[in-house]
Amino acid sequence: MPNEKTTDHGLEGIFRKNLKIESTPMSIETLFTGRLRGRITYDPYYQRNYVWDKQKATYFIESILLGTEIPPLIFFNSAGRIEVIDGRQRFQTIDRFMVSEFELVRSGLVSMKSLAGANYEKLDTEIKNAFLDTALRVIEFSIVASHDIDDVQEDLIKKEVFRRYNSGITPLRKSEIERAEYIDDAVTNHFRDQFSSRPREYEDVVHVLVSQRKQSRIDDPGLLNEVMIDIRKLLVLQDVPISYYQSSAGREVAKLIYDELSENGDPSEVYRQFQSKISTLKKLKSCVSTSNPANNWYLYETLYWALSIMEKEGKDISSTGRSELIERLSKYVIDHSHVYDAESPLFRAVTVGRFEATISFFGSAFNLTNLSDIYVSNARKISVSQYRNRDEPLERIADYTSHRLNKPDAQTITVENLCSRMNRRRFLVRPAYQRYEVKSIVKASAIIESMLLGIKLPPIFVFNRKDGVMEVIDGQQRILAILAFMDREFLDERGEWSRSTKNGFKLRNLRILEQLNGRAFASLDQLLQDKLWDFNLYQVNIDERLNPNFEPTDLFIRLNSKPYPVRDNTFEMWNSFVDRDIVGSIKDVASRHSDWYYLRKDNKRMDNENLITILAYLDFSASEGKLDSALEFVLVGGRIYGRVKSARDITRVLEEVARDSEKKKKLVNSIRAVESFVRKVKTLLIREDLDGNLGDRLRTELTDLFGAVSDRRTRSQFYILWYALYKIDHMMITEHRAPLRNRIAQIMKFVSGSVQISEEYAIQAVEEAMKSLWSDLARATRKIRLSEEDLASRIRSQNGTCPLCTNELFVGDDVEVDHVLPLAVGGPDSLDNLQVTHWICNRIKGVKATVG
Repeated sequence: MPNEKTTDHGLEGIFRKNLKIESTPMSIETLFTGRLRGRITYDPYYQRNYVWDKQKATYFIESILLGTEIPPLIFFNSAGRIEVIDGRQRFQTIDRFMVSEFELVRSGLVSMKSLAGANYEKLDTEIKNAFLDTALRVIEFSIVASHDIDDVQEDLIKKEVFRRYNSGITPLRKSEIERAEYIDDAVTNHFRDQFSSRPREYEDVVHVLVSQRKQSRIDDPGLLNEVMIDIRKLLVLQDVPISYYQSSAGREVAKLIYDELSENGDPSEVYRQFQSKISTLKKLKSCVSTSNPANNWYLYETLYWALSIMEKEGKDISSTGRSELIERLSKYVIDHSHVYDAESPLFRAVTVGRFEATISFFGSAFNLTNLSDIYVSNARKISVSQYRNRDEPLERIADYTSHRLNKPDAQTITVENLCSRMNRRRFLVRPAYQRYEVKSIVKASAIIESMLLGIKLPPIFVFNRKDGVMEVIDGQQRILAILAFMDREFLDERGEWSRSTKNGFKLRNLRILEQLNGRAFASLDQLLQDKLWDFNLYQVNIDERLNPNFEPTDLFIRLNSKPYPVRDNTFEMWNSFVDRDIVGSIKDVASRHSDWYYLRKDNKRMDNENLITILAYLDFSASEGKLDSALEFVLVGGRIYGRVKSARDITRVLEEVARDSEKKKKLVNSIRAVESFVRKVKTLLIREDLDGNLGDRLRTELTDLFGAVSDRRTRSQFYILWYALYKIDHMMITEHRAPLRNRIAQIMKFVSGSVQISEEYAIQAVEEAMKSLWSDLARATRKIRLSEEDLASRIRSQNGTCPLCTNELFVGDDVEVDHVLPLAVGGPDSLDNLQVTHWICNRIKGVKATVG
């Protein structure tokens, strides 16, 4: 039975009675240059790795210099030892910057370009002092009456807090960020207006540029945001060589070119030319509608690019006969369907090859040469500096002063105060640049649970406009969750009273206050209702009169541009709450073989630990007879993929482990089984003496076994390899490694090649190949069992001697029945092949045949 003190019910009492929460502003100087820094650990074991690159780190430092309020740092203080529960990326970035470990890069600077190339030491004194004086909000958790709390409970508290701050809010998607970024963009708005007034033209765009799976979302405003990202890319892609576009610098150039187009171009003419190409692609699509690449964004992206190049080269498609060209092009596409395969991995070589093949066709059709050199290979050199703002940059101090935000410290406001202000029509919860409401009742319930437990929520950012309206820049989802649960209205962007799409929802999937699941606000007792009414929210107010140049969308983007959010149902999240022994075992397995057995060589996102966890889950499911509900094989684009049916189910199993000691034992055994599986793979890969660096040789051999053209691996490859080997004994692999390796290599070739058969037959073929492996390499099992009388008779027939050690053997000794020639190497299961030995002698012997 689980220990009551470590269950979620035990945590409820600690949260209510023993947990102390304090919010304090602290200057960067206090946090990073004094004695306090020596007591802070920013990378406790439950934290993920540091993942920010220079661009993301620069963007964050610029936000501090601008005076932008950043999310609070969450600390846990235990007897003076402080751990960073949330904010590791932010904390370590400041730490690294202050020791000049990196310089600010131009691509990460949006407002203060003059700081490009500066590190901390190179900052002007005025800027450096302002940086040191910047106050960061710190929310510190600690336990009072800690003598009643053991280490296990303290560990669970830390993990629970980490999990809430990292999974309670759904991060914005790229399309939602860009919607805000281009809210006032002339070309984007013209396209939106045209699509709104001419829905048939929008349908044509969706039909051509969007996958069939997404086309069902045509009425979803979110899909329009995604389509506009693709359109902005298509409008300028011909101006950046494809090889260069693959780099971050090339994509920055494309963005700058688009900015120039939007600023100087005629939106109506841009739209007309765009629709002309869509019309051509629509006709082409009807010609290839029965072929594999018909519904492939990569195909139409490439063809749109080629049509734009022809336009740029002054070639009128109609002059050669558009129908004739489309007919020739459709045949070319069908004949080269493998080039445009939607399921091809997005390797640089594959992408470049797709554009090379396309421009080759158009060069031949229009008798143009050197198109690849100009538009693909970057022979026509382009640099970011060509497209940066040509205006003379401001001096650093002037640049800093002009952009620095003037704002007061955060204030607190109760939920009741919030609703009162809304009744006076002073709050605009959802301005135009905000995303649409996220309808996750589970995450909304987690917000309400945190409030009832007294856990502080991240601040709400409000822009006080000159017209008296208080515009919510960040915190919409938190406010809507609260209002929806309490059945309250809010003022929408049209100035009309609205209700949340989840208004009046009932609490669901609460982790600690489980007794409240299924309860609505009206059904809570008065004490809990009052706790919600009186809950203090942090509110940061930015006054338009004090900040005349302030752009709310800029702050919205900064606060929501989480470059690498902790992903649900991955090891980054599991690491934060799963049983410490389990996490440690998984990390050990991943670490021991990290030089060759890995999914990603750069393991910043803990992908390798993620793989080990999933394989352990598959073994766990197999041990419970549920592998069919955990792993499946599917045929997509002519390839067979192995995939886990539900990552959420892995999370469920890992959560249950903390409460069920028997399940924990099973999972520990499954992790050991994964270690054994890795060793099986190692045996399978070794086919000669491996001199030199063993890890390098094994890595090469594994890549060869997968049939990969590069060192990039997929989860599917590992799942299929695990499935092939999990029923095969290690000794059988040792005995039959060469033929077994060849058979597995053939399976890998089959699943990754272009399978021109039906899905049902393809999957069946893989299953049959696996069953054949298991049958051919199954270890023989002993069917003969000796009774006590038979054992005694056999010992006497051996003259009371152990055949292995030749010492005396008596009836009554601890003995084992052994096969003289082991079953594993082909020995028969017959009486003539049996002998009785000391049990310890038999264990020492292993599977070696007895030498008579």
